Order: sequence, then C-alpha cells, then structure tokens
Amino acid sequence: MAGSVLNEDYDFSVTWDVGFGNSVYVAGSCDELGNWDPVQAVKLRYTGENVWVGSVAVPNDRAVEYRFLYRDDDKADHCAGTNVTWDSVGNVSATTAPPPSAPYSGKTAFYYSSWTNAFLLEVVSTGGVSHVMTPVGPGRVLGESLFRVDGVGEAGHALEFVMHDGIGNFDNAPYPGFGSGANNYYTPLDVFWLQDGDVFNYEPHTNPAPAQVVNGFVNSTATNIPGRDIRVYLPRGYNEHTNRYYPVLYMHDGQNVFDPGGAFGSWSVDATATKEISQGRIRECIIVGINNNANRLNEYLPPTDEITPGTPGIGDKYVDFLEDNVRPYINALYRTRTEREETFAMGSSMGGLISLYMGVERTGWGRIGVLSPAFWRGVNYYAQLQSLGTEGLDRVYLDWGTLEGEFQNDEPWDEWYGIYDVLLSDGYTQRGDLRLVIGCGDAHNEPAWARRLPEAFRYLLNIQEELNMLTLQHHAPPLELEIEAGDTADAEISFPTLAGMQYTLYRGDSPNPSTEELSFAETHFPWNVREHADSGDSMRVYRVEGRY
Repeated sequence: MAGSVLNEDYDFSVTWDVGFGNSVYVAGSCDELGNWDPVQAVKLRYTGENVWVGSVAVPNDRAVEYRFLYRDDDKADHCAGTNVTWDSVGNVSATTAPPPSAPYSGKTAFYYSSWTNAFLLEVVSTGGVSHVMTPVGPGRVLGESLFRVDGVGEAGHALEFVMHDGIGNFDNAPYPGFGSGANNYYTPLDVFWLQDGDVFNYEPHTNPAPAQVVNGFVNSTATNIPGRDIRVYLPRGYNEHTNRYYPVLYMHDGQNVFDPGGAFGSWSVDATATKEISQGRIRECIIVGINNNANRLNEYLPPTDEITPGTPGIGDKYVDFLEDNVRPYINALYRTRTEREETFAMGSSMGGLISLYMGVERTGWGRIGVLSPAFWRGVNYYAQLQSLGTEGLDRVYLDWGTLEGEFQNDEPWDEWYGIYDVLLSDGYTQRGDLRLVIGCGDAHNEPAWARRLPEAFRYLLNIQEELNMLTLQHHAPPLELEIEAGDTADAEISFPTLAGMQYTLYRGDSPNPSTEELSFAETHFPWNVREHADSGDSMRVYRVEGRY
C-alpha cells in the first residue's frame, strides 16, 4: 500500500486466483473502503495472470486496516452481505500520513437567535456535548443577537449538531435525514453561519430569497439541432448576493430534471439542490435543464453509432449546440464561473452516454455525472473507449442500479463494469477523481436517479473545495514564508494555503521580480501547506500573495 500525502492515492495489488465469475475487492475500516461492508467494498481491476489492482483515495491522518475479498459477479447477489469470501491473510494495518496542521482549532459557528442564551449541541457517538455560544453582536431585528462559538469538533471532519437555549427549546434542521427522532444539522464546513435553518460559508444577506427556477429558450446554430426550451435553477440569495459567481451544471432530458417532471417522473433536482445547499453540504450552483425532443436518441448518440441503419448519431452536433449556444446564453444572462473546472454535465441512460462522450471528446467540461449510461445503444463508442482512453477529466461520477437489466431486456452489467475498468486503467482513483455507486434494488427510472442524486451532488459539488469566505475572514493563515536554504543557490519554500485561493510567489528584490503562479495542492481538507523548491545563481528574496 503506497501513496502520496497530497493526493492521497493508495494503490492496492493482489495476486489471487478466485475463479471465473468472481472479482476481487478491498474493504477496510474507513468510509472510503466501505467500513468493512462487502457491498460497499471497492472493486479492483483484473490485469491478467490472476493479478488485481486498484487505487483508492484514503484520507490523511487515519489508522486504517484493510483486507482483500472476492465476490460473485452475479448482479442478483451484489447487494447480499453474505456474498463474500475473505482472504486467508487477514487484516493489514497502515497509518496514513497526517495532514498539515489546520490554521484553526476545531470549528467556528455563527448563529442568529432571539434566545437569551444559545448552545451548540455537538452530536457524538456517546450522546452530545453542549458548547456555550457567546453574543458577539446585534441581530437583524430588535431582540435578536449574533452568537459565536469556536473550537467545536474536529477541523476537516463533518459535524452533526443542533442548537438549543439550555431550557428545553431546540433549533433543528428543517429537513429530515440526520439524527434519530429529530432532524440534525450535518455539514463538513469548518466555519459556518447558521441563519433561519440555512448553513452558509459566508456572511449572507439578512433575508436572502429562496431558490428559484426560471424558464428560457435557446436558439441553435448547430446542424440539424433545433432550438429548445431550457429551465434554470438559481440558488438561494441569487439576487441579493450580487458579488457571487457560480459553477454551472448542465443536465440533459430537461423535462424530467425539475419538479413536477414529465411523463416519466422527476429527478427532483431543484428540491435536492436546495436541501443540500441549505445544509452546507454542496456548493451553491446554477443548474440548467435542457429539454430533449423527438430526435432524442440520435441527439444523444455519438457519431460512431447508429440506431437507424445508415443514420449516424448526431451527438457531436448536440454538443456543438451546448457549447456554441446554450453555454453562451447562460454566461450572458447569469453570474457564472466560466472556467472548465467550474463547468459540469450530467445525465442518465442516453443522457449518461452523451455526458461521457462530451466529457471525453471535448475539453470544456471539467466534471461529469454518468448515470446508467446506455452503452447498449453506443456499442461502437464503448469499444472505442477501450482503446482510446478517457484521460483528462477532473472528476467522474458513475452509477447504475441492480435491477436495470430487466428494463432494457439486456444485460449492461458487464459494459458498465467495463467502463469502470477503463477509468481505473486510465489512472482514475476510486473515491478520488472517480466515484462508483451501485444502487441496490434500483431500476432504470427517474425515482432511482433521484435517490442517488444527493451523493452525486456531494461528490461533484464538494463544498470543501471552494473558498470558505468565513475562514478567510476569521482564520486566514498568515502568508509567512518558511525558507530552508541548502546553499546560496537552492531553497525549500513553504507557506499555508486555503482551498479556493490562488497564490503568486515573487522571487528577487529588483523592481520587476520574477513570479510564479502556484495553485492550491488538493487534500481531503480545506487547507494545506504549499511546498516549493527553487534554485538559482544567487540568494533571492521571496514574497507570496494570495487572491480569490
């Protein structure tokens, strides 16, 4: 088991003859390795000669145990915990490297309340720990105060909590999903602002408007692709928070994206996004639902394939429409982040197929959600991926359900695992830049995709990866360089960094010093220490600046 402190990719390899129809997995003592649940274990890739390999992103600062197992490949047995044979070696212990020290201790919470006293109740395995909050300023109205508490829980790890006044009154989350008997708040944020049931990573407007969905129409310049209706989800406070710009997720089959949905039901994307955003679990974002039409199958089909003999798919033209018409329309009307790494696509079935196609074949899409991809339609493109590869995407979410073959009167299970193997062989890391989810008992329909959507959102729109403005305001690490000079020509430079910030290193003491742009080196934590080696002909003076 080997890996890097910064990217936390740990490589597994085992030689094991498990017989035809079985596959090797690795399970272990952390979420990323399934917490010893065979159903949640990570499947490895067969490379020949009974050798199985895989890479898993395991967080820093963990004492981890893991063990290999094999399982029957029959999809009917996939969700059975009894479908497991453990290896004879037993548990292997490993300790992952600790992360750089956090620039703050524990978590900080801000809270508007009319209570005289306020407490944050941290929910832990043994019950709860109450933390006294201190009044630090006036509220929004007469009789309300702003409370603050520091040092709660553990920095870099999720916090489950509720608020109370010490005399029996509680402020629970307005959404179900966490806690037994009551709805608890649950967020990975280290510094957050709780206001009217919503969690923010910045100081919000005193009364931000709720999320909204607006309608639009986009004309087309793409060959054989007509213009069409779209619907656009704008997050809470869009009109009030005019200094904020948002990543954009483009979703196919727009009629079924938002409630109430079309003839086949709804993904309930608007409801799910609102809940996850409001609880500080995913980034605020703009979501665009692009309607399909009667030519849907051909529009979502790569040009390598045909549904009607002699009529190749026009998926390339459909992607032209997205890139040349839809994206410019959205960028002109709304405050969007236009960078590739802030532009996502997602779809299911044929929409999953075209999402994979556009992510692999075009350079403008950083992250993609590929749900139940219809490889039974794109057989030639599937074969092409086996040889041409999929490199270059920042992140891929891939999923399917165990009851989907019945819907297609087909068995796409092998093809789905085949594309998973392609992604692994191309260097993607499970739980890192690749996330595979299998829905037990899920069929090929909108309710199943809606059930898996929260996990897809938390993976693709990870809130820990954007700049927490409250952290910057209250716990910004000083940009102090630590320099270890080996001789007059070489130096090892390090300084603390926050996710979402861009840093410039200035070298030299002349009026025009040389510069180098240094990005945040990702970890599972929203902080890091940037290390940089430098060499030259003489001693130099260094300075670093951060911006967002």
